[in-house]
Amino acid sequence: MKNIRDGVNDVIRDLETEASELWEKLDSVSRMSPDQKNLLREQLEVIISALDDAKQSFKKDDKSGYFILPFAVACMTIGQVVEVLKQGESVSRLMSSYAKLRIENDPKQKDKLFVRECWQKWQENPTDYKGQAAFARDMLDKCEHLESAKVIETWCTQWKRENSNPAG
Repeated sequence: MKNIRDGVNDVIRDLETEASELWEKLDSVSRMSPDQKNLLREQLEVIISALDDAKQSFKKDDKSGYFILPFAVACMTIGQVVEVLKQGESVSRLMSSYAKLRIENDPKQKDKLFVRECWQKWQENPTDYKGQAAFARDMLDKCEHLESAKVIETWCTQWKRENSNPAG
């Protein structure tokens, strides 16, 4: 059976492990600015320092209870960091869903997909149009939501580049 001393040391060790894992996880959070990440790193440093203080206080005198204050600081701060990271992930998923929904409901995006399909067919039968400008003008006539032949020509140039360099 474990005694209280071992139990407290185990909890402190678990919190240190969690703080280390959170530190590593920060690099993979994409929807967070460098300043936000630095702020969270500072909070993780507070956690690590508080846990170290708790460990030292407990080691000196496990009956005094002086370890409780730094231990409580570490627990509260780690809870805040976890919550911020969860919110960051939720915001990221929400923004991704919003972007997909916006694209799905944007008639110009639907027209762009249509133009790309037509462009791919044109690449298979290059004699269908005299050139990119003629293709763009025809697409402008067929797509009610598009307004610029120049934009269509830019898309064509981009698609041509993508096709000639499929790896990058």
